Amino acid sequence: MGSRLALWRSNARPGVRGSLYYLCFWSSVGMYVPFINVYFTNLGLSGQQIAMFGAISPLAVLLFNPLVGATADRRGWHVQLLLSMLAFTALSQIALAFPTSFLTILPVMVMLAVARGPIAPLADSMIAGMAVRHQLAYGKLRLWGSVGYAVTSLLGGIWWAKTGYPTMFILTGCMTGLVAIVANSLDHTPELRKTTVKPAKAPRDAAFIAIVIITGLVGAAFSMVSMFDGNLIQKLSGGSTMMLGILPCVIASTEVPVMLKADQVIARFGTAKTLAIATLILGLGFIGSGMVSEAWMLIPIGMFRACGFGLYSVAIIRLITERIPTNLLATAQGLISAIGGGLSPLLATQAGGYMFDVSGPQLVFIVAGTCIGLATLVVGLGLKLNWFKPAAQV
Repeated sequence: MGSRLALWRSNARPGVRGSLYYLCFWSSVGMYVPFINVYFTNLGLSGQQIAMFGAISPLAVLLFNPLVGATADRRGWHVQLLLSMLAFTALSQIALAFPTSFLTILPVMVMLAVARGPIAPLADSMIAGMAVRHQLAYGKLRLWGSVGYAVTSLLGGIWWAKTGYPTMFILTGCMTGLVAIVANSLDHTPELRKTTVKPAKAPRDAAFIAIVIITGLVGAAFSMVSMFDGNLIQKLSGGSTMMLGILPCVIASTEVPVMLKADQVIARFGTAKTLAIATLILGLGFIGSGMVSEAWMLIPIGMFRACGFGLYSVAIIRLITERIPTNLLATAQGLISAIGGGLSPLLATQAGGYMFDVSGPQLVFIVAGTCIGLATLVVGLGLKLNWFKPAAQV
């Protein structure tokens, strides 16, 4: 088996390997993320209890992601750590099929959060490095993640209504096991670590600080929205499980052509200006989602929002790879995710749970849009002060 994987790694084109990873990984995410908090609500858990589950993940990211990223860069253990995290994630997802109370679900959610947190920054740093070395358009790799998410979220909305949520967790865990097989084909740039005499420190310039602030504000917004977007859909649609799958599918499908053209947009306007456009669209989309009164209105607004996310997901990775030396990408991604996926969501999830209990999901979306509006201002300040000029790569 090992020799076959080694042969696949050596023969398959880097673009194919990166695209296949994103396809499989985001397919596994789409199988359960749009539905998990609705499942918790159906079990009778309160908004504050769901918010506590939401807080576990950013806390784990804050504590562990910088350590995992730095270890990967220093030791060259990118693939090994990624495979370990995926294996524990799969086991945690399967385990969620069985507990039904807050106290029995809690330890499984802790295990899932610790294991899942480092996966995205590790994989993104590896695939972004592959894109730089092989001169690939990152957006054309990342778009396959949206394809996978669109398909599985749509099918999940149909299938879980018939089979129940416990089946969802078991099948998702099996899918994550498949992701681990694909992840073993990714490059981990050992040649760059061999030429590094002394480990360098991550940049501390204004651009890096701005990136941390931007990802922190966007992370806070998405953490609030991801907890209660299913509740907003059910409230406006009268409890339709089908709509829970249709809307994420429409949004993810819209992201695909946007990501396909994202590198061309960046080539024309520049990475930072594209990021400013993306955050502006995202912010307006979230605010609009919080102001509608009918479920069908979420579809055009969701498509508009998807244009912003498609540009953002490519532009932010491009900006990071332009500013960070290649042999420090995992370290930088770990630090950035500690804020964007850790500290700010940790605070935002608690605020989101309180707003949900007091006023419902609409207020959560409006506040999330305001957070991303602040991120747009930070990008604009960076453009005015010329913070985002590309740095030399190692």
